[in-house]
Amino acid sequence: MKYSICSLSLVFLMLNISCHTAGDIGPSSSGKSTDTNDTTQSNINQLDTSWTNNFIVDQLAYTSSFHSGLVTGYVKDLTLNEISGIVSASYCESDCFWVEEDSGNPNVISLLNPKGDILGDLKLTDDADRDWEDIARGPGTDLSKSYLYLADIGNNDYHYDVMYIYQFEEPEVTEKDSVFHLATKDVLKIQVKYPDSYGSQNAEALLVDPMNGDIYIFTKENYQSGVFVLPFEKRTDSVNTLVKVGTLPISKVTGADISRDGTSILVKNYVSVFHWNSSQYQKPSRILQKTPDKVRYIAEEQGESIGFNRDNTGFYTMSELSTMDAVPIYWYARE
Repeated sequence: MKYSICSLSLVFLMLNISCHTAGDIGPSSSGKSTDTNDTTQSNINQLDTSWTNNFIVDQLAYTSSFHSGLVTGYVKDLTLNEISGIVSASYCESDCFWVEEDSGNPNVISLLNPKGDILGDLKLTDDADRDWEDIARGPGTDLSKSYLYLADIGNNDYHYDVMYIYQFEEPEVTEKDSVFHLATKDVLKIQVKYPDSYGSQNAEALLVDPMNGDIYIFTKENYQSGVFVLPFEKRTDSVNTLVKVGTLPISKVTGADISRDGTSILVKNYVSVFHWNSSQYQKPSRILQKTPDKVRYIAEEQGESIGFNRDNTGFYTMSELSTMDAVPIYWYARE
C-alpha cells in the first residue's frame, strides 16, 4: 500500500515551511484554466469581490440535470454517528468517499463505499476535532498529488476567533485494499480568521478551487451566507485573514462541493440543494454570481454532507445519525 505524505518533493517545495504550518506556496502556472475568459494564471488567481447574488429561493427552477435520489446503502456502524462532510476519494476505481464527523468525535476520517461499508480510516494524531464541519479535495504544494482539506470551522457559540483548516496528502488507498488504519502527523495547519468588520462567524461548508487551490468558506447564517476566500498564494505561517467575496441568499448552509473540472458547484442547507453549472471552468467566485437551479432533494434528518463523485456523473448526500438506526446514503445521478 503506497502512502507517503511528507515526501522529499514536498520538503523541497515548501522550503522553510514546516509540515505543520501553512505556507505561502501555491500551485504553479501549469494549473491553467480552460475557460476563454480565464486563460492566464493572473486571472485564475484574481478574485471577484463585493458581489451579492439576489436570486429568490422560492422562485428558482428545478434542474433537469439530476435524477431523483436513490438509496445506495446504509452506514450501520454506530461509531459514525455525526457525519458532517463528504468528499470523493481519488484512488478508488469505483465510487468511494472520505467522511468526517463534527465536534467531540475522534480525530479520524473514514473511507466508505456507497453501500456504507467502512474501508479504513486515517487518524490525524496531533490535531483534535474541535468542530470539524466539512472536508474537500484540491491541489497543494506538489501538483502531482491530491490533498485533502479538513475544515475545523464550526463556531456555534461564537467563542473562537481563529479557525483551522488541515491540509494533508490523500492516502493512496483503494477499495481493493484490506481494511486499513493509518495515522499521520504530516499536516499543514492553516489558521484563518474573518475580517474584523465581520467578527466571529459560524460555518459548516467549504470547497477548494481545483485549479488554483483557493479555499472557499460559506457561513451559516439565518437569512444569508457570506462567501469568504483564502487565496492559495496569500497563505502565510501566521493567522490569515479571509477575503469576503460575496453573499448568497441561502440560510443555514451546511455543505458545499465543486466538481473536479471546476464546472459545477453544489451548496446545500437542511431543506434544499442548489446547483450552479458552467460550460467551462470559471473561478467559483464567478460561477456563484449566476442564478442556480434547485435539485429535487430528498430532505434528510440533519442532512449536512454533500459531494460529487470522482467523475462528476452525480453526487451523494448523507446525514448525521440523529435518531436513526442507520444512515442512508443518497445518490443523485446526472441525466
